[in-house]
Amino acid sequence: MVSKKPLSLSAFDLDHTLLSTNCSYRFGCYLCKKRILSFSSLAFIIGCHIRHTAGYLPIDKLHESAFNRLFLGRSSSLVSQWADDFLNENFDGMLYQPTIDRLKLAQEAGHLTIILSSAPDFLVKPIAKRLNVDLWNATCYRVDKDQKFCQIDKLLLGDGKAVIMDELMQKYQISKQQTYAYSDSYLDLLFLEAAGIACGVNPDRKLSRICRENNWQII
Repeated sequence: MVSKKPLSLSAFDLDHTLLSTNCSYRFGCYLCKKRILSFSSLAFIIGCHIRHTAGYLPIDKLHESAFNRLFLGRSSSLVSQWADDFLNENFDGMLYQPTIDRLKLAQEAGHLTIILSSAPDFLVKPIAKRLNVDLWNATCYRVDKDQKFCQIDKLLLGDGKAVIMDELMQKYQISKQQTYAYSDSYLDLLFLEAAGIACGVNPDRKLSRICRENNWQII
């Protein structure tokens, strides 16, 4: 809940930005270690990610493959409990301190702070709570009548993050010049361009080039 009208907005991607790793992958490793997930399923997802990185598998198909293999038919409440247990054991060790410091500075300055992530909401929500951000938005899975995951309801990618940025700027009457966006991936280019001040966080090769061309800061 935002208690007063903010003058600035700071928006953060999650994986490889506020975190030094991919939380979904680390969660999968955790489930495998706990023998909840088979090693073959984890290996399948790793293979899909390699295909995506090589340009052979679109990002939406990567998420669809991961959902179908890992979460389809599983109890949403049970997965949420596993996510809490996972974060209790691993959260502090996953933080990327340079970006966490930026978040803390933004919070101290009274910015409206938000996490925008393509990770599933059962991971993003508790992370947002731990980091004390004002808002969060993430990929959502739909549940059936038995409260079991049945399909991807919303996949939050760079274009969707940009829309949310624009909506927040309009809602709180924040100028573009007072908005900040942080991400590691060129897939978030529209999100970064929606802000007045963009920052690449350990950016991938494509985003690193774009940062240099636009004189965007890199941390």
